[in-house]
Amino acid sequence: MATQAEIITAVDRAYDYAASAIGLSGCCYGAPHWDGPFVDTPCGYYFFLTGLVAQLRFGRILEIGSHYGGSIFSMARAVEHCGMASAAEIVTIDCVDLNGDAFRANPLVRRMIGDCFDGDLASQVRLSFSAPIDLMFIDAVHDYET
Repeated sequence: MATQAEIITAVDRAYDYAASAIGLSGCCYGAPHWDGPFVDTPCGYYFFLTGLVAQLRFGRILEIGSHYGGSIFSMARAVEHCGMASAAEIVTIDCVDLNGDAFRANPLVRRMIGDCFDGDLASQVRLSFSAPIDLMFIDAVHDYET
């Protein structure tokens, strides 16, 4: 487990590390939830997530809110970059089924379709990990009430 100092350093350097060391081509946001064109480039926070995962060598990742898969594919790239793909456990959940071809082409990421508040789905997620997760990234239900 990383020390507090190591975590602070990784957070501070995450974006720059990923931007200089790990390619994120093909990791895109996709069709936006707002009026606007398809976003076919990586979002800035993808570099942050990628650098954080790579520097802290996180291999067990849970994401809630896959959308098009850009952020989870970025984190999977970090796992591959560190040579940890064979032991990785990467799961993402969303209630919509977007970008199926990309998910099928990336066997490192296990995608589950459904409501993350569903008890049966939560049990399936729990069984997907052999040990406690290293990182949980929540990027879903962006309203104040939730």
